[in-house]
Amino acid sequence: MERQNFSYENTYEFSVETNPYNEEENEIIKGDITFSADAIWNESLGEYEVNTFWSETSGRFDNINGDAPDKEDEFREDWLNYLISQGVDIDDMDDIGL
Repeated sequence: MERQNFSYENTYEFSVETNPYNEEENEIIKGDITFSADAIWNESLGEYEVNTFWSETSGRFDNINGDAPDKEDEFREDWLNYLISQGVDIDDMDDIGL
């Protein structure tokens, strides 16, 4: 049986309070973060391989080191719900990403 590949993207608003230089007042960083994910069927492994990506609008977070605003759990839940709604058997996933 041929399996379908899936892609999903969602954008979330964030607001992070930070004080990296121990100043009197905290800085509030606001913006949007967009997560995207692809699930590609790997016939030889018999499972989906998942790739996830994110970008954000403030330019203050580092995708290389995985330093994203705390929206990963929300995206992961939305991504999982999307896959289930598409009829994907989660046991066929190597990992749902993030």
